[in-house]
Amino acid sequence: LGAGRYDFYTTIKNPNSDWWAEYSYAFKTPQGQTEFQTGFILPEEEQKPIVQLAVESATPLSTSSLILEQVRWHRVDSHRVADYEQWSGDRLMLTDSEAQFSQQSSDEGKTYGQTIFSFSNETAFSYYDVGLFILLKRGSTVVGVNRTSLSSLESGEKKEMVLNWFGTLPSVTQVEIIPELNIFDETVYKTLTGETTQDTR
Repeated sequence: LGAGRYDFYTTIKNPNSDWWAEYSYAFKTPQGQTEFQTGFILPEEEQKPIVQLAVESATPLSTSSLILEQVRWHRVDSHRVADYEQWSGDRLMLTDSEAQFSQQSSDEGKTYGQTIFSFSNETAFSYYDVGLFILLKRGSTVVGVNRTSLSSLESGEKKEMVLNWFGTLPSVTQVEIIPELNIFDETVYKTLTGETTQDTR
């Protein structure tokens, strides 16, 4: 990123169809180790991003390795979820469209990057704290990564998103948006609301 700051990015995969996991992770470099953070991965999830952003280092970094600790596996309750593929599909119809990356100039004449995209909740559920990983890619190579979150997202809602990138700007050919939502966590679901009416028939 310049100015002695680095983004760390990798992916993990969970081939299990009836287990999901929570874990703690950090990145280790020859100069030290980043602070541990927590994450989760759903059943059969592939290419799950793991990131730590804007990590400062007094010396240049060229290599790193991922540390996973405190991995806690949870079996999918077959009485509650008879068909995980359908159950998860009903809850993860979160889609993006019109994702674009461009370079902009500020009033001070400085150049920065900007990502614009639309993000929609096409499920019957409303959510709190929907995470979004934004990947900048040159061909198939990831050249930039960021993460943001939506404090709430209603069923059927579409939001227009704008994300600015500062520091060294890579050459970008496409933008990929990856949502992050733990559908096994009851606290991410917003309570259904409505009005009570009286039937006068």
